[in-house]
Amino acid sequence: MDGVGVTFKIAVDACSLYRPLTGVGRYTHELCRELSQDLNTDVIFACGWRWQRDFPVPLNADTRGRIEAIRAGLPGGQALIYGVKALAYRALARYHRPNVVFAPGFLIPPLAVPTVITVHDLSHIRFPETHPAERLRLFLKHLGKSIARAAAVLTISQFSADEIVREFPDVRDRLHIIAPGVRDIFTPNGDPHESVSPLSLPNDSRPFFLFLATLEPRKNLGRLLAAYAQLPARMRAEYRLVIAGQIGWKMDDLAGTLQQMVRAGEVQLLGHVRDQDLPGLYRRASALVYPSLYEGFGLPPLEAMACGCVTVVATTSAIPEACGDAGLYVDPWDTEGLAAAMIQIVEDTALRATLRERGFQRARLFRWEEAGRQLRTVLVQAGELGVR
Repeated sequence: MDGVGVTFKIAVDACSLYRPLTGVGRYTHELCRELSQDLNTDVIFACGWRWQRDFPVPLNADTRGRIEAIRAGLPGGQALIYGVKALAYRALARYHRPNVVFAPGFLIPPLAVPTVITVHDLSHIRFPETHPAERLRLFLKHLGKSIARAAAVLTISQFSADEIVREFPDVRDRLHIIAPGVRDIFTPNGDPHESVSPLSLPNDSRPFFLFLATLEPRKNLGRLLAAYAQLPARMRAEYRLVIAGQIGWKMDDLAGTLQQMVRAGEVQLLGHVRDQDLPGLYRRASALVYPSLYEGFGLPPLEAMACGCVTVVATTSAIPEACGDAGLYVDPWDTEGLAAAMIQIVEDTALRATLRERGFQRARLFRWEEAGRQLRTVLVQAGELGVR
């Protein structure tokens, strides 16, 4: 590996690590964990003016709430926060003199050291209506600039790479695909009832369909609820729908439907599920249903597969690239087709056995160790290239 025997200093934009880990946060956490295990790498974690070498842990709910309240009251909102971050990271670059700054969450302000960014997808361009207006403005203003000045740009699938090159053709020679991985904790072994916190699944022994995602429009929860409502009454009585994930944005229109289905005992809302509880949750689920309209990759289906949980997945975006032949595919816009797939996945025992075995094989192809090795190689090369 390049740089063996030489301490290579990396500053990471680690703001996503101070929140409950979902999406970009999970990606950042796993890659930083791999980088931190390299004895020749010195990792500095940064979030604005907070700089540390200790691995960050999510802030408690009260602290996060106070920070969010302060942010909400700031004139300029995210644009102002981005400007403050730019000042902080320029100071960090002067003080710590990293070889490279790694921004795993799309954007990075201009710095006097080489930068590497990860662009996970272009959902803000393909599905702008699913994003908060303030975030959309920030991405439309700064993503192109971040890409233009980056020494290297990472993405997580061939699908996303193709999307990025179509929108930003000059990036082609600096673009690298590094797929996410599946941790060793995701395994079919173990007692699923002991692996899930009592807070996650209170006393209810019924089997269930699992939906796992941040609750926001692109995840297509509305059509999943409609599909579940179309299941035969006997199946809804036998199989509940368990929804795991923190509340995101633009979900007010589903509040009434969710409340009604929760009261009827058909839906259970878990909120954010801790990483250590995820394997047991997957093992206990009858199937993961993942009808997302647009994904840069789609990690939950692979984690479910590694735990022996069969999956119903969307035919769209990068999901087929991630899941291969190991998922039961459905058009995510087709509510009736989604309901039919949910019935098939629990009633067709031969199909379940086939998908379960294929899922094990598929999940083994994606390892964070390999992703970390590839990332360090790109970071070292970017550090040697210098600032664009």
